[in-house]
Amino acid sequence: MNKDSKTVKEDDPFTQEELIGFIEHHKAKKPQFQEMEQAFISLSYLSGGRVSEIVNRVKVRHITYTISKENNRKYMMIRLPHTLKNKRHPARILPTPIDKEGKFIGFIDNYIKVDKLERDDTMFVFNRTTGWRIIKNTTGE
Repeated sequence: MNKDSKTVKEDDPFTQEELIGFIEHHKAKKPQFQEMEQAFISLSYLSGGRVSEIVNRVKVRHITYTISKENNRKYMMIRLPHTLKNKRHPARILPTPIDKEGKFIGFIDNYIKVDKLERDDTMFVFNRTTGWRIIKNTTGE
């Protein structure tokens, strides 16, 4: 291997259907955390954010809904506050089409509803090690 080149894992990324299956069949160690862990995995997928950008940072108010005036399409807007790698930009705003990502959005909405989260509540109050454990336990990777 050349020192200047980077290698990519030969593993294929999970398909959307596989990931939905993982989330649906995920069993949290404690039943009261089931919806939270499913929402965490969903938000990780939808945002593409680092675990450290999601845990203890994303609040309910960072998730909003809008309808595009151009195509009348509904979107979930995910705002990842103060990204760690690019300090010049205070946030990343990610429009997520509801018609394409509805299952993942459903896990997030369900968590907010079931746990009765308020607008200023932090969604995932745990450290990044716990975040990685949740992902590993869910995907088996």
